[in-house]
Amino acid sequence: MKKNNHKEKNRPVTVHFDTITADFTKEDWQAVENEKKYYRLVTSLREQRKKNGLTQKELAVKSQLPRATIVKVESGKRNATLETLTNMAQALGKDLVISLR
Repeated sequence: MKKNNHKEKNRPVTVHFDTITADFTKEDWQAVENEKKYYRLVTSLREQRKKNGLTQKELAVKSQLPRATIVKVESGKRNATLETLTNMAQALGKDLVISLR
């Protein structure tokens, strides 16, 4: 009898989205919306950087920010200040527009 030498992969348990969000309050949903807006902003910055043909290092030099800051902002691992976002936008030849509705 031949032994099966490969290990069975551990698969993550799948949980339906409705199960996770069943107890969400209005404030929880607002936090989700805020995170989505921030994600769209940092994604937009990254896409614009690439469209301009800049590396993260080149953007860091143009925006006078450490490259590590660019990396963290683009990955969403840093809650960037308005000053940081403005510097990045200006280095990309764009204006950062923030509004209240």
